[in-house]
Amino acid sequence: MIPLCKKCSRPTKLLFISSVCDWCDGVTYDKCIYKGYVVWRPLRATRINYVFKTIEDATKWRLANQLVSFDIVEVSSENEFIWRETSGNLKGVNLADRQYEIFPDHNFHYSETAAWLS
Repeated sequence: MIPLCKKCSRPTKLLFISSVCDWCDGVTYDKCIYKGYVVWRPLRATRINYVFKTIEDATKWRLANQLVSFDIVEVSSENEFIWRETSGNLKGVNLADRQYEIFPDHNFHYSETAAWLS
């Protein structure tokens, strides 16, 4: 059985008498990365955010929600975003099918709904 990393819970690579995590060591986290954009509100208590397909989509949502003072930043995920088009009051904006927890970097416990600032 392959041991899991104590820091991120991903499978490790076995060495002679120990194991290493390529993800935490930065060897593999830049492969198969999917990109999106969030309206970044750094002082929020939660890191849960909508992820948008394009900067234009994030800009439309930011304007509609009166959040123009906040930056739009790129985020990365090791899981592919599934995009859907909004159908409520704000039509024509493409965003991920669920909200994502945004981390400051790639060092976090694995989750299907996690992303980090690029």
